[in-house]
Amino acid sequence: MEVLLLKDKNEDDKYFHLPSVQIDTNDPIRFQSKLFLKKMCFNSQQYRKSDSDTNSVTKNRMFRSLTMVTQEDPELDRAFQKQKPVYRGYFDDLHNTDNAWMEVDVINVHFEKPLADRPLEPGPQIALACWQRLDSKVPVLNNEAWLLKKTCHINKAFNPYSGESLL
Repeated sequence: MEVLLLKDKNEDDKYFHLPSVQIDTNDPIRFQSKLFLKKMCFNSQQYRKSDSDTNSVTKNRMFRSLTMVTQEDPELDRAFQKQKPVYRGYFDDLHNTDNAWMEVDVINVHFEKPLADRPLEPGPQIALACWQRLDSKVPVLNNEAWLLKKTCHINKAFNPYSGESLL
């Protein structure tokens, strides 16, 4: 099994991160997740937001056009239709203070060809986007390693974190 990992430009740490985005709870088709992948991992020019997109009229127009573009990506739509739930609930938020958490809804999206063959081109906030084979442990924080462990178990894939208590 391979996993998509990201490194942020603004963070000087040794850890990779799983792709994540804040979503609206009323977004059952995962529009924002698809948009994030297109914008931050595949870096498609047509999904970039210019600095002039600040007023609500422009934002509404942009949202409608992005919705149309997302619907024109059948491979990505098919991948999200086959998504598997991994975890839903509270999750430690390591970027905030002690005793901070967030509520997450984690899914596994399997990319098949030709989607898996798309070149990864990091977006403006991403220093590196790469596919990493999970044949050994990858440098991620413990809470994300726990998610990888659960994902490997769900997919019946080799689990480099097997036997470890990560959280």
